[in-house]
Amino acid sequence: MPLQILYEDRWLLAINKPTGLVVEANPFEKQSIEAEAQKYVGAQTNKPFIGIIHRLDRGTSGVLLLAKRKQALKDLNRQFEAKTIQKTYMALTHSAPAAPEGELRHWLFKDQEQKRAVLFAQKRPRTTRVHLSYRTMPHEGEHVLLEVQP
Repeated sequence: MPLQILYEDRWLLAINKPTGLVVEANPFEKQSIEAEAQKYVGAQTNKPFIGIIHRLDRGTSGVLLLAKRKQALKDLNRQFEAKTIQKTYMALTHSAPAAPEGELRHWLFKDQEQKRAVLFAQKRPRTTRVHLSYRTMPHEGEHVLLEVQP
């Protein structure tokens, strides 16, 4: 699977992640973005490094940013922690939310065994409070376009 590279410099690699592919290499998957990026960078240098800065779910397509150097990974992780940078998603949905803009709040449980995340309306053991804001955007066609910020 060739990577669709959107941007590259000596520090970073931005790729278009297709739907259906996992980001992190693991023993249960034949392919991953991480493994493919490792091969790509390995063809350019004898000391390849790929750091996962953020993730996109298997069913999500979009721009994925990868670090090609450890220092870039550290710097960007710090920026995400400090909230000096943030992710913005553009999502196409079949139906519009009840309000044209709003905020959703839930409790997130990361199921490491099943490699999935589960949301709950109420706090449960080992959950983390999460929220996102959204707003509908002008869009033509049968779907609704949302701008989402986790």
